This record gives sequence, C-alpha cells and structure tokens, in this order.
Amino acid sequence: MATETPDEAASAVGSTASHDVQTAADQSLHKGSSQAPGRRRWFERRPTVTPPTQAELDTLSVKERQELYDARRQRPWHAITSIGVIASVLFTAGGLVYTARSFNSTQDGQITDRYTKAVEQLGSDKLDIRIGGIYALERLAQDSVRDHQTIYDVLAAFIREHSSDPQSSQAQVRMATDIQAAITSVGRRNIALDRVGFDISGAHLEHVDLIQKDLHNSNLTKVNMTNGLLTSANLEHSFLYSATLSNAQAIDAHLNGAELTNANLRGTNFTSADLTHITGRWADFQYANPTRAKLTDADLGGALLIETDLSDADLRRTNLSGADLRGVRGLTEAQIRDMAYTNQETLFGPSPPKMP
Repeated sequence: MATETPDEAASAVGSTASHDVQTAADQSLHKGSSQAPGRRRWFERRPTVTPPTQAELDTLSVKERQELYDARRQRPWHAITSIGVIASVLFTAGGLVYTARSFNSTQDGQITDRYTKAVEQLGSDKLDIRIGGIYALERLAQDSVRDHQTIYDVLAAFIREHSSDPQSSQAQVRMATDIQAAITSVGRRNIALDRVGFDISGAHLEHVDLIQKDLHNSNLTKVNMTNGLLTSANLEHSFLYSATLSNAQAIDAHLNGAELTNANLRGTNFTSADLTHITGRWADFQYANPTRAKLTDADLGGALLIETDLSDADLRRTNLSGADLRGVRGLTEAQIRDMAYTNQETLFGPSPPKMP
C-alpha cells in the first residue's frame, strides 16, 4: 500500500477544503437566485477582472495576443465615437427646435398681416372691398384658432356700427349686402371655439336672412329683425330683451331658454318652433302664429296674446298669469286653463277693438 507524504496530505486537505468552500458558495448563489428570481442582473456588481500575468500572456498564441492588443488600443476610440454620436443628436434636435420656432414666428407674422389688411378692408367705402374683408376674416378664423374670438368680435362690432338705420327707405326693402355677409359668416362659425356669446345688441337687421344660422347664446338686446327670415335658426338661450321680430318667419326656429321679455313679436310665424322655457313676460304676441309650437314651461306672465293662433300648441305648465288671451284661436279657454297656469287677471273673451 502506498503511503502519503505530509506534503501530499496537506495538499489533499487544502484541495478538499477549497472544493467545499466553492460548493457552498455556488449553493448560496443558487439559493439567492431562487429567492429573488425577478432580480435585475444589471443591478448586480460585476466581478473584478484581474489583469493577465506575463505567464498567462505567454500561453496565448500570436493571433490571440494581437487581438487582445487591438481591442485594448481601440477602447478609447469607442468612447470618442459615442460622444460624437450624442453631440450629433443634440445638434440635430437643436436645429429642429430652431426651425420650429422660426416657422411659428413666420406664421404669426403672416396672420398679423392678413388680419391688419382685412380690418382695413372693412373700413373701405367700396362695397366689394368690405365684403372681401369679411370673408378674409372668416378664412383667418379658420386658420388661426386662437384668434377666433377676436375676429368674430370685430365682425360683431362691424354689424352694430354699420347696420342700416330703420328710418332709411332702403332698410325697409332688403338687408344691406355687407351686413348680410357678416351675419352669414357669423352664423356658420365653429361655435365650439366661442369663449363668450356673440354681441350685436341694438343692430338694425330688418329683412335679415338667418335661415339655419346659429346665433345661440348671443346678446340680441333691442335688435330689430322685422320681416326677418329665421326659419330653423338657432337662437337658444339668446338674450332678446326688447327685441323686435314682428312679422318675421321663425318656422321651426329654436328659441329654447331665450329671454324675450318686452319683445315685439306681433304677427311672427312661430309654426312648430321650440319656445320651451322662454321668458316672455309682457311680450307682445298679438296676431302671432305659434301653431304646433312648444311652449312648455314658458313664462308668459302679462304677455299680450290677442288673436294669437294657438292651434295644437303645447302649453303644459306655461305661465299665463295676467296674460291677455282675448280672441285667441285654436284652443278653448277650458283647454288653456287645463294645461297652463292662469289666475284671475288672465283675460279671455272676444277680441278688443283694434287700435287705429
């Protein structure tokens, strides 16, 4: 039997101990990995690499040593290349920002020039130039969302200041062409961009054409739209205090929630119109025609409805306290009292003598 020398025994013990330590370390690493399977490897510290010794280098072939030398020599150039790429990206981004700012600045300048020229055209004494300015402003409002409100405020001021005086004989015949063009432009604007309502209070708009135009939530105080065409117009929640719509054609018009207190509505054709929730206290509805109109929840306290045609009108919950309904047609007194709110001051009976 062979006998181990002391040196061989020590070497065997050391090898065994080293093997046990390495096994324990591997088991510990494996255990840690199993306990944290979702752990990200890039958060772990990389093991330190000891530079190769001369003896290890001597064991490499000539080709391997050359590859190792080349890799070490090219390492600084990799860093320089990366810095160059980053600098190029930053330069390109800066160029794009500058280009965008230059474009926006140029565009703002063009919009300002277009706006200034269009406003100057509104002040011309030539009709065709004024109309051109109106349509130029309308196009500008489409191109520049942020200037939408300003542009239509300008058009509103143009309508208020340039609408014909009712004493003019021409105003009794037809609407002024440039004013009608401005109203048409306003009526087809993008209402979603409105910040405040449209204000043409006090304007004289006799014979105006508002067919299917949208002026809802507008200030139309004391506006004169005598003989106007308001078929299917949208005037919901508009303020028409003391306005004049006498003899207007408001068939299928939308006036839901409108303020019509003291308004002159004599002879107006409201056939099938939506007049729900309107406030028309002391308004003059004499000889009007709200046939099949919806007057649900309307407030017509003290209003004049003499000889008004209420055929098939919806008067549910309508306030007719103190209203004058003498000579009304289409509904009987009993039917009206059954649907609407009336009181002792509500007048029924034959028509009074017409004033001369």
